[in-house]
Amino acid sequence: MEQWKNRVAVVTGASSGIGAAIVLDLVKAGMITIGLARRVERVEALKKNLPSNLQENLHAVKCDVSKEDEIIKVFTWIDSKFNGIDVLINNAGILRTTELINKDNSTAIREVLDTNVMGLVFCTREAVQSMLKHKRNSHIVHINSIVGHNIMFSAELPSLNIYPASKFAVTAITEIHRQELIRSKHHIKVTSVSPGAVKTEIFSEEQAEFVAKIPILEPEDISQSVLHVLGTPPRVQIHELTIKPFGEMFYIWFSYIAKLKICQSAFGVDIVWMHKKDSALKMDQWKDRVAVVTGASSGIGAAIARDLVKAGMITVGLARRVERIEALKDDLPSDIRHNLHALKCDVSKEEDIISVFGRIDAKFNGIDVLINNAGIYRETALTDPNNSIHVREVIDTNVMGVVFCTREAFKSMEKHGRNSHVVHINSIAGHKVYCNLEQPPINIYPASKYAVTAITEIHRQEFIRSKKHIKVTSISPGLVKTEIFLPAHKDIFDQLPCLEPEDVSQSVMYALGTPPRVQVHDLTIKPFGEPF
Repeated sequence: MEQWKNRVAVVTGASSGIGAAIVLDLVKAGMITIGLARRVERVEALKKNLPSNLQENLHAVKCDVSKEDEIIKVFTWIDSKFNGIDVLINNAGILRTTELINKDNSTAIREVLDTNVMGLVFCTREAVQSMLKHKRNSHIVHINSIVGHNIMFSAELPSLNIYPASKFAVTAITEIHRQELIRSKHHIKVTSVSPGAVKTEIFSEEQAEFVAKIPILEPEDISQSVLHVLGTPPRVQIHELTIKPFGEMFYIWFSYIAKLKICQSAFGVDIVWMHKKDSALKMDQWKDRVAVVTGASSGIGAAIARDLVKAGMITVGLARRVERIEALKDDLPSDIRHNLHALKCDVSKEEDIISVFGRIDAKFNGIDVLINNAGIYRETALTDPNNSIHVREVIDTNVMGVVFCTREAFKSMEKHGRNSHVVHINSIAGHKVYCNLEQPPINIYPASKYAVTAITEIHRQEFIRSKKHIKVTSISPGLVKTEIFLPAHKDIFDQLPCLEPEDVSQSVMYALGTPPRVQVHDLTIKPFGEPF
């Protein structure tokens, strides 16, 4: 966060919950922070939670973001008084419970859309005008929701009305903003942060009573995600970060208390434990624990292996070119090189996986972290004749390898009963198939990554059923400068914005460093300025 020291941040909906947590953390990180809210006295009251020498950096300003005239007036004043806006956090949001088909629901619908959609659009528009004028690197963060990606249903509970639609709109607006800001030719990033259930005042009294009995995030968890996003280097733009409470199950969210009691009998210990006010443990929780990284000989895998060793983990790198993992020791301080172990393994071969994971479990007394990084692509169309080998190679490595490595790691994690974490290195191609008719087709690769997206959610559900504290995370990077590309196409790195392997590794460190109650479900990371 050093890059933002003494710069100006605006946070909407700053009087409580997520907004209040973000305001406090931004001030502590050295930013001049303006908190907007209707209940401005509550923003003022936050100062008592800050060290006395920082309280002057928190400014409370009254603003109802459902009213365009107030937004224009307030943002103009901020630009003038503070010499520009550098960071905007669009956090303000409301929820109303009424059916879309109900009569006389116009007020509820308008309130939600005016705040959650129009307010976000107009606040961003005014902030961007300031950012363009002052020409400094800037960042916009939209606080979205998991219901902006997936609509959950229960016939028993009241409808969330237009709320999910408003958040789906925010998902689209994030990408529209990204494209518009690229066209502006100014260095302004945009990120969507989509949390699951968070302990805030957005819920009605009935909903709050119910939500208190299920896995839930704290506002501080979302704030830490925002700080991670803001702290990335200029070339990195986290496009989407989905964060869920560990143990979250959609059907639990929208069930009556009677149904919840069944779940509590299975998850009661975890639910009580996850509500403890544990601080962010970062990577200290993994010190002297065992991590396995597939595809560790180069690129993203090599970067992750190095960072895990530096973070204090005993790290086992798997690859076919095992000598290249051994060579990574030269990049490590001499006193920790012994914590990097190289083992030969071809993850496209199930027998290799079973043998190697069995050896690791026996030698290192279990596996605590698995990073499924190994992946390949082949250039050929799905409809090309005689493409069987290429199709099988990609599926065997990118899908079957992930499934079998995770299966064998899970056996070890289950046996030893320690908190554990599985990370799948996915791709933006696992969420959208990109078309460029001028480039050679990449065959089954996007399908293999779409499979990983589904496998991540399947693993999450299976781990919950196992009653073990095992998290799973999908990291979906855009174009990364690695050896996955054929030599003939290495010029792509000169033509398009690229991530470095270290950028992806730092995203992995962030996901691993979250406290036990927090599960980063999917983190999409793009190079700033990526055109697709």
